[in-house]
Amino acid sequence: MKAGFFALLVLGGAGLAAPGCGAAHGGQPPTTGNTPAFAGEVVKVEVRRRLDAKARPRPATRTIEDEGKIAQLLAFFPELGSGKEPDGHGPIGYMPGYVLEIHRKEGRPVQVVTSWHLRFWCDSLFGGVWKLKDREKVEKFLEELLK
Repeated sequence: MKAGFFALLVLGGAGLAAPGCGAAHGGQPPTTGNTPAFAGEVVKVEVRRRLDAKARPRPATRTIEDEGKIAQLLAFFPELGSGKEPDGHGPIGYMPGYVLEIHRKEGRPVQVVTSWHLRFWCDSLFGGVWKLKDREKVEKFLEELLK
């Protein structure tokens, strides 16, 4: 059983499943450097905050279309679509903090969902659960995008 699928079961059982998280919806493009290779295909990213890092409801939404900001954002998730083995080892088991809906020129949108405490993230492309590296920088960047 894939860790992403198990995360979906845990979150879904509590009625907290992040949409698309845990189900593979397509191929796994290679990455270059820290930015997923399909970053050039991205036309916009919808950034949604559900809970802040203290688990308080603080909903906010913003659509990002700037290529530079999109590349910076995707660089925080280098494993996205890489086909690498997830390092989260098990379900997130937590409510989502941020949901990033990545819209490409073609194909279905890809969702990246972080746990509220920004320790883990999962995606709808591969369905794995990864540890979020440098979570303070991720939170600061996401908060700047939401201003």
